[in-house]
Amino acid sequence: MRPNRCIPLLAFAFVVLLAFPARAQHTPAFPFPSNLFEPAPGARDFPMTESPEVGEDLRPNLGFYLSYQYRTFAVMGCSGTTCGDDVSVSQTERTIDLVKHVLVSDLLASFNFLSRFQFGLAVPLYIWQTGRHSTLVTDAQSGASWLVSDSNAYQTMGVLGDIRLYLKARVVGRENRDGFALSVGVAASLPMTAWTGQGENYNGAAHFSVTAPQIAMGYRVGHLHIAANLGALWREKQQFYSAVVGHALKYAGAVSYEFPLRADAFGLTLFGELYGQKSLASENFNDLDSAPLLFNGGVRINTRNVAITAGAGGGIISAPGVPQVQGIFGFSWHPKPPPPEYNPMITEWDRDGDGIPNEYDLCPDEPEDYDGFEDEDGCPEPDNDGDGIPDGYDLCPNDPEDFDGFRDDDGCPDLDHDEDGILDPYDMCPDEPEDYDGFEDEDGCPEYDNDGDGIPDAQDLCPNDPEDFDGFEDEDGCPDHDNDFDGVPDYLDMCPDEPETWNGRTDYDGCPDRGAALFKIEPERFNLIAGLNFKTKSAEFNNRDSTVQILDMIAWIAVRNPILRYEVVAHTDSTGKAETNRTLTENRAANIKAYLVSKGVAEGRISVEGMGDTQPIESNARTSGRKANNRVDIRIIRPNLAPRPAVDEDVMDFTDDDDFGDTMDFTDDDDGDVMDFTE
Repeated sequence: MRPNRCIPLLAFAFVVLLAFPARAQHTPAFPFPSNLFEPAPGARDFPMTESPEVGEDLRPNLGFYLSYQYRTFAVMGCSGTTCGDDVSVSQTERTIDLVKHVLVSDLLASFNFLSRFQFGLAVPLYIWQTGRHSTLVTDAQSGASWLVSDSNAYQTMGVLGDIRLYLKARVVGRENRDGFALSVGVAASLPMTAWTGQGENYNGAAHFSVTAPQIAMGYRVGHLHIAANLGALWREKQQFYSAVVGHALKYAGAVSYEFPLRADAFGLTLFGELYGQKSLASENFNDLDSAPLLFNGGVRINTRNVAITAGAGGGIISAPGVPQVQGIFGFSWHPKPPPPEYNPMITEWDRDGDGIPNEYDLCPDEPEDYDGFEDEDGCPEPDNDGDGIPDGYDLCPNDPEDFDGFRDDDGCPDLDHDEDGILDPYDMCPDEPEDYDGFEDEDGCPEYDNDGDGIPDAQDLCPNDPEDFDGFEDEDGCPDHDNDFDGVPDYLDMCPDEPETWNGRTDYDGCPDRGAALFKIEPERFNLIAGLNFKTKSAEFNNRDSTVQILDMIAWIAVRNPILRYEVVAHTDSTGKAETNRTLTENRAANIKAYLVSKGVAEGRISVEGMGDTQPIESNARTSGRKANNRVDIRIIRPNLAPRPAVDEDVMDFTDDDDFGDTMDFTDDDDGDVMDFTE
């Protein structure tokens, strides 16, 4: 609330309280759950979704998740006792963040036994939490009630959350194998915050709760893993004003993909998941906030014994416990058994002495080799991937060799023979690397002569435009569309080897004419012999001279030479203020550009600049000098013909310092046919 509103508002509130007695009641000091992020404790679990797999037998998993959550529990209210249902109060003033910032660590542990069962434990510790408490104000006469936030925020540190216990059994499928798997389990939550008297800050439930059954399903195919959960949450109903929690249906879904790497001791997994609940309480069954939903996504790095997880997410459907923004970091240690020296201890219950009871041993007379691959079945796997290369010689023991005639003895699939970044199924030249020269780079084949003109790209100044072999500069590899450089393309030029005289007499046939030229085309500019003239101290053309006629000719040339770009630079004399002169020349240059664009020249091909009086070519002390300094330059910017590496010492090194492209494209993208300047 703004400070200048506080005094009158408090005074008004005081008068109202005297006239209409009201009673104030602080929010109940009992625990209320406001954290839906409950990471699963298993080594193969996603952050919020349980996997049906349990992991290696008789192996522990120890770890933690550190999560930051922003605005997990907010209610509608206001910051003054008189706001009530006043619609003028802003949304921010009506929102009370009971829980605004939370930093919580979940300590996780699990243990697998009998190759099918897993017991898990999760201990949350609220490291830091902030928010605001609220007070319920009820009007004595009308009975209307509203929440008012406390003026000071609370802050807590080091609060023990509700401990969770897990037990699940895999009933269908096998560990880390392609196909469908299913487990059934039960989970319980102990209301530690209520028992310890630290639950007044909405970080725990008031009563014991249990999830039964908790069903986890999964499907693996190659490096893709999909999992889904469905469970029934049973707990005593709690209500915090409009927020109600009670019996609910829990669900989750996740998908991950592990990128295949050559080393079996390292992997990179990307994952995404959704988690939600649907309240079964009758009070809010049809309300949107009875179905909280949040998402999470991130990356997990797996080594042989350690997994590191990082991710972020947020709420999709808001409800108590759903943060606007969430970030997570996880670490877990799940030691895999080292390959033991085979020292059989033959017993009645374990004939091969590999530590797996005969009842669960698929190969009771052959000891397991404990190489990290299907070690729970009791069978040795001398060739995990079944490619015929023994694991001792296989660089990729879990990925079969593709036997395509390329490095078939290393045991690894070779997805990109020529290592050009294009996978072989999409590579038209799988044994020749792409040259990535900007021409057909997606086919995987090197193109030594892109334009097929017989001049190798290494010597071709226009590697993507074929030489026209018209007897004029045919060795440079560039098509010469205007041999005489007069601006008239050869296909329109009746005199392709003699330049046009641009003088207003039959100018568009490409042949020289009698009479003085209005301008000449030079390699880098139009030499405007007659000049472009404007009215005195104005950007308006002087229509009494040849200015418009010259611009019509230049526009005709520009439309038919679409690879060229132009820069219009205007100058003036020193008469007047420097700032005024610069503005004048900028307007003149812009006016020339607008005229050329109106005649069909693409706007993006013309740049303009006004130099004012900063670049005189003669003295401004004389009338003739000032007249000469009032001028316009139209510069020609040709495309950069990038040099190609020489094949031998006899190849010329063509260098161009311009900055516009390294290929020539003579495609006419302007509508040149709409202009006809001939009589």
